[in-house]
Amino acid sequence: MGKKKVKSSQKIQYNVSNDKNIVDNFKVVINSSEWLKSCVIKEINFSNKYHDYKEMAQTLTKVMTEVIFDIQQNGFDIFNKNSIYYQRNHHCHIIDGEKKEIVKKILDEIYTNKLDIDSDEEKKLWQYGVTSGLRIICLYDQANCLVHPLFIDPYHLIYPSEKYNKKDVMKNSFCPIESFII
Repeated sequence: MGKKKVKSSQKIQYNVSNDKNIVDNFKVVINSSEWLKSCVIKEINFSNKYHDYKEMAQTLTKVMTEVIFDIQQNGFDIFNKNSIYYQRNHHCHIIDGEKKEIVKKILDEIYTNKLDIDSDEEKKLWQYGVTSGLRIICLYDQANCLVHPLFIDPYHLIYPSEKYNKKDVMKNSFCPIESFII
């Protein structure tokens, strides 16, 4: 004989409540001022130092009023390759391979403490940009919906472009952190 099933009259209570949409948890997190630090690394032909105060002010104004704002507005869809990503994938994309190694050298130069960008599959390096050659290199933590800006590539040198790489920026010497904080 089979066992008789008994129906339960109790409602199932879930232990985890999810009252927030995952998009609502998406945030840009800035952990230190080092992401604004600049460096010159001749062996990889990279510089994110500025020519002077004016160029730095123009770049940082654009970063704070356009790029960071755009990450807050569109970043979730772009990082998760939804809708708008397909219109913007020339400016916004994952960094891997040889370019990832270049980014690691830059991070080692800029940051006092070594950043761990490889230990978690949920974390990916991204180049994020809007119009013009200005790009922010950032780390997207998909599990926690967090974006960490790592440094600014004002001259589009990680992925060089003839359109944006006409100036000789290797002689630039102005760093906002060295000039104002250190």
